Amino acid sequence: EDNTFNLSQGASAWAASSPSGFSGTGALQATPNTGANVNTGYAASSPRLDFPVNFVKTGTHYIWIRGIGLSGSDDSCHVGLDGVEIATSDLISGFGTGWTWSKNTMDGAVATFNIASAGIHTVNVWMREDGFIIDKLLLAVNSIYTPTGAGPAESLRLSDGPPLISDIPDQIAIEDTPMTTEFMIADPSATFESLLLTGTSSNTGLVPNANIAFRGCGASRTVTVTPAANQHGSTTITITVHNGAKSASDTFVLTVKPDSDGDGIPDDWELAQGLNANDPSDASIDSDGDGFTNLQEFLAGTAPHDPASALAIADTSESGADMVINFTTVTGRKYRVEHNPAFPTGPWTTVADNVPGTGGNVQVTNFGAASRSKCFYRVTLVP
Repeated sequence: EDNTFNLSQGASAWAASSPSGFSGTGALQATPNTGANVNTGYAASSPRLDFPVNFVKTGTHYIWIRGIGLSGSDDSCHVGLDGVEIATSDLISGFGTGWTWSKNTMDGAVATFNIASAGIHTVNVWMREDGFIIDKLLLAVNSIYTPTGAGPAESLRLSDGPPLISDIPDQIAIEDTPMTTEFMIADPSATFESLLLTGTSSNTGLVPNANIAFRGCGASRTVTVTPAANQHGSTTITITVHNGAKSASDTFVLTVKPDSDGDGIPDDWELAQGLNANDPSDASIDSDGDGFTNLQEFLAGTAPHDPASALAIADTSESGADMVINFTTVTGRKYRVEHNPAFPTGPWTTVADNVPGTGGNVQVTNFGAASRSKCFYRVTLVP
């Protein structure tokens, strides 16, 4: 019940519930209980609860849920991190008709996610089946820890101090091209709707303050910075979140690289790859014949003169009832994996979103897809 954001989506909502034996001040139930089941694409279509957590340790965290499944069609939920669906922590099930602790998933593994950096992250709980009742969310770093009864006492919420804002790393933009990056905010004493975001630039000739814009809702936000026309250089951007009484800020350095020919590729990259920084036509050339233009190679972080360096699906394979998609990645990029069982006529549906690149091959699992007679997959860059 102590979430900081409760988002209704897809005609369903988390609503207060008080079955006997709940802990704290109550529980929450996915309502109405009409048999809805959101198995995939739930981040955009299923009700969500947000819990900002200040993580002090990185690495694997084990996820326990205390819940009630009124029947076999009311006994599962999904957990993610920072608004992103995570294949290792979705499909959490195994709840009985009385209060039950479970970290089991329908994939047969225990629910986990990886914390890559310490600090504030938002743990999300999405409805999978309506009718499910959740009482408590517990995170553990010990793989053998097992909660009992009502579990440990609820952790203290973040103190009634200033708002919180995550660290934004330094950014690079291209002349005449907007730059967008993500960050998180939280405030235990104020609603997200009441928080105000402002941005300032130390070099207003390069980035006027009016060219700093924000989007998003709840804990997950984005900032888009648009450089002034035909300008390059560097500036320090300060992002401040206000709750009416107190504020918190984070700064990052934005470097805007020159693009003399306005083709969307910075001059230094063109020169390093043997291209002409004063000829915009070379952006549309496929220098290595791999099907990607030089501009697309720059955006993907691949080598424009190496046909083996390209964003591509390496292979797909069956794993029981599931399909596993294996594709090449570049560190610093994020990817979206989509499938279409009826290509070329059907819609593309997201299998996994915001998949971080590692510099090697990454695998994504499409659960239950092996039974289809055919299915087409594609991988795209997330802007």
